[in-house]
Amino acid sequence: MRLRLIIVTRAVALLGGLSSDRAEQIARAAAPYGVPLVTPSPLPAPLAADNAFSTSLSPARQGQVSARFAAGEMKWKHIAVLVDARSAPCTGVATSFLNELARNWKQQAVEYRYENDATLADLAGRVTKSKRDAVLIAAPRADFVKLREGLAKAEVKGPVLFGGEELAWTAWRPSRMRSAMSMRSRPLQPMV
Repeated sequence: MRLRLIIVTRAVALLGGLSSDRAEQIARAAAPYGVPLVTPSPLPAPLAADNAFSTSLSPARQGQVSARFAAGEMKWKHIAVLVDARSAPCTGVATSFLNELARNWKQQAVEYRYENDATLADLAGRVTKSKRDAVLIAAPRADFVKLREGLAKAEVKGPVLFGGEELAWTAWRPSRMRSAMSMRSRPLQPMV
């Protein structure tokens, strides 16, 4: 479809890519034609194509600001970080979050990575055993729901922050959002 816009209608720019993965696919397809893409999605770094521009915070900046919020404003001392290792934006958020805490704060963070649904299911039990004041979940929306529900079943208490793509929340059914968010979890709105 995007190539048709470029070839047939001679589009000079593209707007879209509501997920990082989709934006990256569109950018790669448009690159040989010299057509830029402007997307509201965060773009992973490094990006294979240099013709994509995001109106969103970079994953690295989101992680850095999230760490400042968690350590500086909320004063959480121990933070569990759950990361989808398959997602470049999510690993970017988590890595930057952990680096910022290690570099500038005295907080302790423990990282839990998963690469498939089997390892995702084990995370709630592993987090239960750790000493933590809060949990950062750097994962796509669907995995956030599974992880949040798993944490609730494991009776993990405390704030849960969302470190995935913000656009994912706009497509979420409101009834599911209310149930998943009811236990003090909330999407993190980074402050710049």
